Amino acid sequence: MLNIKIPILISILIFLYPGCREQKNALTLQSGDIIFQKSLEPQHLVMDFLDMGKYNHCGIIVKKSGKYFVLSSEKTVSYTELKKWVQKGEGQHYRVLRPEKNLQKKMNLILAKAGFFQGRTYDFKFDWDDRKLYNSELVQKVYYNGARVMLGEFIRVTGISVLPSDSTVYQSCKDFIPYDKEVVTVQSIFNSPHLKLLMLKN
Repeated sequence: MLNIKIPILISILIFLYPGCREQKNALTLQSGDIIFQKSLEPQHLVMDFLDMGKYNHCGIIVKKSGKYFVLSSEKTVSYTELKKWVQKGEGQHYRVLRPEKNLQKKMNLILAKAGFFQGRTYDFKFDWDDRKLYNSELVQKVYYNGARVMLGEFIRVTGISVLPSDSTVYQSCKDFIPYDKEVVTVQSIFNSPHLKLLMLKN
C-alpha cells in the first residue's frame, strides 16, 4: 500500500509547486536543444523589426560538467548559465525546441563545431560571414556546419511595420536594420520543420 501512495504524493507535490515542475522539466533538456526568448538587449531588439516574430533571441543549450549553459551571441558569442540567460528575457519567458531525431544522431558533430565561433563579436551589419555573428546566424551556422541542415529560411529585408508603442525602440535600432540584405531571423528558426516543441515557460 505504501508503494502506491508515495508516487501519488510526489505527483501532488509537483502539481502544487511550480518549482518542482520546472526542475522536472529541466531534467529533460539535452545538449543541442534550442531556446528562445524575448530579449531586452539593444542588439537583439533589431530583430523585432525584421519579421515581427514573438521571439528575438535564441541560443543552443549545452550541458557541461552537469550544468546547463546557453551558447548564444550576446555582445560576443559565449556560454551563459541557463538560469542567467533566462533571467535576461522579458518576464523570464522562454520556449525550448528539440531537433528531430536525425539531427540528434549527429549532435556530437554539431556541438563540436559550435566552439569554433566562441569569442566572435555581435554582427550589427547582418553580414553572412564568420568574422561576426548575430544571434540566429550563430544557431543556423552551428547546425549547418555540423549536419548540413538549414534550420531557418532567408528573408530579404525590404520594409518594416512599426507600431506606435515601438517608436522609441525603433529610433535606437533604425540605423542597424539590414535593408536589402538576406537575413535568417529568430522566428524563421523557431518555425523550422526540423524542430519540435519541448517545453514552454510562462
